[in-house]
Amino acid sequence: MYHVDPGLLNVLLAFVLPAAVAVITKRHADDAFKSLVLAGLSLLAVGIQTAIDLGGDFDVKGFLWTSFVQFVYAVAAHYGLLKPTRVTGQNGAIALAVPGGVGPVSREADVVDAPYVDPDNGTTLL
Repeated sequence: MYHVDPGLLNVLLAFVLPAAVAVITKRHADDAFKSLVLAGLSLLAVGIQTAIDLGGDFDVKGFLWTSFVQFVYAVAAHYGLLKPTRVTGQNGAIALAVPGGVGPVSREADVVDAPYVDPDNGTTLL
């Protein structure tokens, strides 16, 4: 059976989970809701990884700690790399390409849904 290093898997999931949140939730969904979805996906991913790696033995403390670390990795990947490069976020490529989704819309989105204009080169996205 092929074994994947858990550390490498956590780093890979750190970049996949924010993208999954962008696909699942509405573009202007409330940030708190998106955080809960990310936490849930982190729990699910680590639960599957733990079940496969341990073969039935389950450590609740280790599971919760690894889930927390996975959540922190995913938030760091979102704010550190994916959002600045416009892969995720309200004006990210995924949110613009995949309309719809679930979640309550934030109050700021009700006020205006203006196109995003890049201040560096004047390019308009939306």
